[in-house]
Amino acid sequence: MKKITCQELLKDKRMRFAISIINSAYASDSLDKLGIQKPGGDRYYLPMEIHYLAGAETDLQHRVFGAAHTAAFRIVRNPDSPSYQANPYEGEIAFIRTLKPGDVAVIDTPIDDEFPNAEENEKKCGGVWGGLLTALSLSYGAVGAVINGPTRDTHQINSYFRHGSFDARSLRSLEMALGKKASKINIKKIRTALLKAGKFPVYGTGTLPTDSAFRTEAFSVGESIKIGNVIIHDQDFIVADNDGQVVIPNEVVREVLAKVIEIDAGDKDVWADALTRLAGFHHDSIDEIVARHGGHL
Repeated sequence: MKKITCQELLKDKRMRFAISIINSAYASDSLDKLGIQKPGGDRYYLPMEIHYLAGAETDLQHRVFGAAHTAAFRIVRNPDSPSYQANPYEGEIAFIRTLKPGDVAVIDTPIDDEFPNAEENEKKCGGVWGGLLTALSLSYGAVGAVINGPTRDTHQINSYFRHGSFDARSLRSLEMALGKKASKINIKKIRTALLKAGKFPVYGTGTLPTDSAFRTEAFSVGESIKIGNVIIHDQDFIVADNDGQVVIPNEVVREVLAKVIEIDAGDKDVWADALTRLAGFHHDSIDEIVARHGGHL
């Protein structure tokens, strides 16, 4: 079956509105109400250990929604092989190369695994995401990253979206990259492009200063992965914010987004009655308020 893309959803006014208001709670509630997620059974929310780390300081929700582009990392198998020595980042490069506009990088690492020796237990701590992969992902149109594992370079990632000039060293690097096109106008265009992107929320289990090279390697790109008890297929959708991260199977994304609109309307009705009661405009009980809005709570 053909996968639904972010671009297709954004062409539909109703879906576009749903995307603008969706959050992890709405997504989880929608999956519950549609019978896709079952209390005590199938789950689509990721483990609590994964949380916001960087890249969306101007957004209090730290929210991101997009299509999941998946990768799985493992402990490096053959660090002494000539091919690995020549390019220890081959897997990461293949992953970034296949990102599409609207994608969220969703990566599983061996951080949750227990290995029989101290060497492997150290290697699982490679920071698989950082400032350079964020910049490269932005250039491919990706909108965020959710990592079951450690990340690094949080200050660098946050700096991409701050107003102000580049520092002197960054300016020199940009001028070298631009070559004959180097000018104040073109440097400003680069800053404008970053500010237009606005954010790139990065989620992970925590931060470590370690490099992934000679520790972990990407061995699977665009294949199904499992984080916690949640199976994530490439191009499923994901929403992440301060409350958590929820995976939406690609084949039901339209139904989920439609349900999000319905839930949001119910929320707003109860919210309005609660606040007008607070301000003394009525004294209806919680029972009356909830009953008036079809049992929504």
